[in-house]
Amino acid sequence: MPIIIFKFDDFTKTSESWERVAEYGIKNNVKFSIGIIGKSLEDADQKTFDWIKTFYNTGIFEFWNHGYNHEKNKNGLEFFGTSADEQYSSLEKTQKLGEKKLGITFATFGAPWNKTDQNTIEALEKISEIKIWLHGDPICKSKICLRPSNVSCETLKDRDKFFVNLESFKSQYNTVKSREYLVLQFHPASWKKMNSVREFLSIVDYLNNEPDVKFMLPSQYATYKYKG
Repeated sequence: MPIIIFKFDDFTKTSESWERVAEYGIKNNVKFSIGIIGKSLEDADQKTFDWIKTFYNTGIFEFWNHGYNHEKNKNGLEFFGTSADEQYSSLEKTQKLGEKKLGITFATFGAPWNKTDQNTIEALEKISEIKIWLHGDPICKSKICLRPSNVSCETLKDRDKFFVNLESFKSQYNTVKSREYLVLQFHPASWKKMNSVREFLSIVDYLNNEPDVKFMLPSQYATYKYKG
């Protein structure tokens, strides 16, 4: 049975979905990693700052660098089709905001849309604090690259609206559960119906009842597998 690494994308502020997920994690000691869009830290409210710090201090949550703006520009995506200097700037700005606003040095990176290119490798090599790359390119030898699970955890039915379904997840999970680890990606900020929260929690319950499954944060897996 695999090690499960939850990859939650696109955090900008607290919401009912994030609250439910976090409360479940604390109650059941399930590890969740959360990608923060750096720009949101520029003017986030105190409630959001306190929320992040509270859950970070539990040791159950890891917050990571999800780029700065999560936007497309005239040249391409934030980490695809843009220069190495532009990509480095996005990474560095988010690193500095994490340290200044939260007192957190992000050790993990995951790109918006998981779209990257050769320039991403060059940019990442300049930031030694980042050790782990979620959905990373294995060509990059300076970071621990955790590959996708190839399990579609959500369905995008409408623009920016993701839906979660336990039975769909189970059918895919059972074909890959022999792997050493699985990175499972979700977007709680885009769960527009609370039914998706309930389905997600049912997925975690299902995994929790699987024999020998372990939940780890990206940084924990890096220490476990590669001695940090």
